[in-house]
Amino acid sequence: MHYLIEDPSYVLVALGIVALGFLVAVKVTQQGKFLIWAGGLAALAALIFAVDQLWVTDAERIEGVVYDLARAVEASDVDRIRSHLDERVSIGMRGHSTDGSALLGVVLTMLRSTHFDFVRVGQLTAEAGSLTKRGSAEFKVTATGTFREGVAEVPLGSLGTEWSLGFREQSPGVWKVNRITAIRVPREVSRALFGR
Repeated sequence: MHYLIEDPSYVLVALGIVALGFLVAVKVTQQGKFLIWAGGLAALAALIFAVDQLWVTDAERIEGVVYDLARAVEASDVDRIRSHLDERVSIGMRGHSTDGSALLGVVLTMLRSTHFDFVRVGQLTAEAGSLTKRGSAEFKVTATGTFREGVAEVPLGSLGTEWSLGFREQSPGVWKVNRITAIRVPREVSRALFGR
């Protein structure tokens, strides 16, 4: 069922290949029944595509939040980042977690002094529980940019990190981040943010 609800691209490609096979059969055999089958499969593929575009699942909403957070970080847009965060967000790393209020204040202030060349999210997987109103997302981030410290600019180099976010559905269809866990970050970032 996942292939129809979350990502129907494999189903659509398979239907396209079979429909193309029926079109070849029409050319070879000159029988109209194959044209009808090809048309039926094309109509089914169009229907599946339309439903996918109109039906947004909670996991897709969570993915949308992650991608919007990445765009906000790339633009150093602190207000947009805050709009995706729960009031009581926790931050953790290596089995330790803490209330994120104070640490987020420091990180978001540093973010205002950072210019990113790019921020890319990859290998994103998201899950949402319709009964629990809880969700999660795990992904990798690649970024590069510079940090302004006074008049000096410090290059960040190419950062490769892995993150896990916890989500809570605040209202129907609105998911907020309530947990930020650093799975893998460079040692310098770990020391600067978490003191370890």
